[in-house]
Amino acid sequence: MSETQRDATETADRVLRIWDSPRERVMYDADYFMESLVLIVDKDSNTIPFTLNSIQRQYSIQKTFRDVILKGRQHGMSTYLESLFLHDTMFNHNTQSVLLAHTEQAATLMFQRCKFMFEHLPERFKPHVKFSNRRELHFDNINSSFFIGSAEQRDFGRGLTINNLHISECGSPVFKEELFTGLLEAVPRSGRIVLESTAQGEGGPFYEFYMGARNLIAPHRPVKNNFTAHYFPWYINPEYKEPILRGETLSYTEEELRLITRLALTPEQIKWRRMKKAIQGNKFVQEYPEDNDEDAFLKSGSPIFDNYLLSEIDKTLPEQRPDEIWLGGDLFVHRMAERGAKYIIGADPAEGDPRSDFSAAIVIRVNPYPIEQVALLVGLFTPDMLSEKIWKIGKAYNGAMIAVERNNHGHAVINQLTNGIVRRGVMKHPPYDNLYVGPDKKVGWLTTNITKPQMIDELDRAIRGGEIIIKNKRFISEAKKFTHLDHNKMGGKPDDVVMCQAVALMAAIAGRFQWSM
Repeated sequence: MSETQRDATETADRVLRIWDSPRERVMYDADYFMESLVLIVDKDSNTIPFTLNSIQRQYSIQKTFRDVILKGRQHGMSTYLESLFLHDTMFNHNTQSVLLAHTEQAATLMFQRCKFMFEHLPERFKPHVKFSNRRELHFDNINSSFFIGSAEQRDFGRGLTINNLHISECGSPVFKEELFTGLLEAVPRSGRIVLESTAQGEGGPFYEFYMGARNLIAPHRPVKNNFTAHYFPWYINPEYKEPILRGETLSYTEEELRLITRLALTPEQIKWRRMKKAIQGNKFVQEYPEDNDEDAFLKSGSPIFDNYLLSEIDKTLPEQRPDEIWLGGDLFVHRMAERGAKYIIGADPAEGDPRSDFSAAIVIRVNPYPIEQVALLVGLFTPDMLSEKIWKIGKAYNGAMIAVERNNHGHAVINQLTNGIVRRGVMKHPPYDNLYVGPDKKVGWLTTNITKPQMIDELDRAIRGGEIIIKNKRFISEAKKFTHLDHNKMGGKPDDVVMCQAVALMAAIAGRFQWSM
């Protein structure tokens, strides 16, 4: 018997001496199980008894069966959940517990910690193990299993019934909405789901679940799902501090003074924060959130546009409902056409299928300057439906120039606008006489791997420089989720309004349209 196993047996003997029915206490009290029997490896590679820290204990009190957790790094949340799920799997029949991470490597490391906990438990508390491998721990006498997966397995969870599901770092872009939907459907109402991550920008399933959850620190938010939100910023972790040396004094920046006033940070915490910021750089706010939960998302990730500026603009805008509800979509009108003003419509057509992207068209006033968003059309319009609608909107806005993104379904829209819109063999609308011609001398704007960064850079410059007056909340919502992606790509989901705005702006800058300042 190893020294570690001997320590675990002695712990179990202490339990037997204190409680008349120790197995029953261990079975029904997960926290007692953890602190009485579980051993873990600490950050200094020592094997120690598992003692809940203040954050783990707080979550233990507040936890529900549907939780979404926004946190800083290394609060011990994964260790707590691994132990919680191990306890449930060991002492309940027909239980399937799953740890899902963003990468295979992360999933393997989590499972190794879990197996270490199990292997160092006293034998009298262990169910019989039929097999134990790199991915699964199966207890045959109670028909229960504990296993792992990753977002790299695109069809993971299909056909399973999962009783305990922990998705770790689910704010990562590798977690697609389809994977989330399938996994959550695999958990019955009696099961437990925990979504946990650091903030990685606005947008994505984790952001939507967190912002739509019941939240005690933000009771004003609309509740859109049956989850409960939990937020654990870095400064509530008692380990996150650095000792002040004898004779050492700190002088504080204005930012640090504001944090001291608002969060009651100590000099030791400020010193720790400085050291971490020196290492993490701009990633500090993502790995160690310290503002309110909305700002944690706002300041993290890899956004292309200035999310703080967009949020400030958003606060000045009233709630918006469509002025007209057209078949398949909505029309927002922020300003009617003005006599003598000149307008451009940027259009991003889509298929119009319920499973496709939205079609979108935005109207901007370009003269008199500055540029201003005055109307937005968005919906599941087929190319022929979109053609007719933007024909009418163009005429309503003083014969606005229409710039259509001619990729894919854009060709069908351009064809109808160029040749006239025919319905049932009758010319319903004649050819539109003010269509944008691009730098390549062809009607419409072509978005490519070369032109997309150019148009997004121009849009970013215009927003930051105050050269465009933003009026539409849907544009702001999409722009805040528009990020740098892998392989030097960029985008968001959805991004139809952002793209039609970028097309309209490029038509104003690069086309034959001129305006005076």
